[in-house]
Amino acid sequence: MHKASFDCTALKTYLPLNPREKDRFFWVDDAFGATQFQPGLADSWNAVLPAVKTAIAAGNRLVLTSRNYIWFQARQLLKLSSFEPLVTGQVIIDLQSLSKDERHQILYNHVKLGDQPPSFRKVVKPFLKQISENPGFLPETARRLGSKYFTQKLRIDAVSLQNFVENPKSMLVDVLSELGPAEKAAVALVFTSGGRCSAPVIHSNNIGLVAKLFGVSPAVISQAVEALNGSLLNRISSDGTMNWVFKHPTVGDAFAEYLRGNLELADLFVTGARLDIVLREIVCGQMDVPGANLFATSAQRDVLIKRLLAAKQDWNTRQAIADFLTTRADRDFLLAFLNQRPGFLSVTTVFYDTAEEKPPATPPRI
Repeated sequence: MHKASFDCTALKTYLPLNPREKDRFFWVDDAFGATQFQPGLADSWNAVLPAVKTAIAAGNRLVLTSRNYIWFQARQLLKLSSFEPLVTGQVIIDLQSLSKDERHQILYNHVKLGDQPPSFRKVVKPFLKQISENPGFLPETARRLGSKYFTQKLRIDAVSLQNFVENPKSMLVDVLSELGPAEKAAVALVFTSGGRCSAPVIHSNNIGLVAKLFGVSPAVISQAVEALNGSLLNRISSDGTMNWVFKHPTVGDAFAEYLRGNLELADLFVTGARLDIVLREIVCGQMDVPGANLFATSAQRDVLIKRLLAAKQDWNTRQAIADFLTTRADRDFLLAFLNQRPGFLSVTTVFYDTAEEKPPATPPRI
């Protein structure tokens, strides 16, 4: 049995090689986005569904994971009729409906098997029942409580522990704020790479930008990435390729919140990060985008319009811009862009009836 874990981009490249090979197990975490829905990922899945269908018919197995609110958005764009298991093969894990015994056991195991010293385990023990029965309790909460990394400044009393459970993003933002420049740069490198950065990171396209952001050298960032392995970051193997990812999607969520509170860093992110990553993270205006944390200032909106106007005209870029304009930008931003590029949406957003149909090799120019 072969087990692989990778994103849908890797799946897209891998499955068509030999979809009839048997007894392989594919596990794809956050198949449609980690903390926010990414329309481009739904398009990618639509393109590979025929290969996926063939592979499963040959005895392979595939597990996709997604948060429920992201799946709700993704299913609007997926060709569900082309692949029935996307509808009939769902398993919903409601973390809020775990029994009291299950919650307590999860918490007890993480605290017992984590790296906390006996003194910590002894003082926190009387609060474990209270923590596990808190409505905001999640398995990730238990993992963090069992780790010295996340509890260095945690007071062990009822109020502090309640806040630890109920405000995980706030706690993570505090953790990120207290990191040294090199460690912040390591998290930023994964963030600006879309949550997945190939190893070794010294060759990353974004490392120059991140080094400038935090005033450290690429070599120091490389060392910091290794130091954060197992706490904020994970090094994973995907079909023979090593990648750095967030230990949990909420780390990226918290880093976006951290950027939001640091205007200069946010400005540099909007100016210099890869355009598709910026379009995936930022929101222009009071838009209802589940999971969004980074909202553009007026100056950042002006910079972003200039970047959109200067972007290359290939199909993927144009479609990413169209997705952004129609789902993450308010009316004022849309009109400001279309005033300089009229007719953009009318020639960009195209729908296809079958997975075999593909966009034109050269999209029509404006």
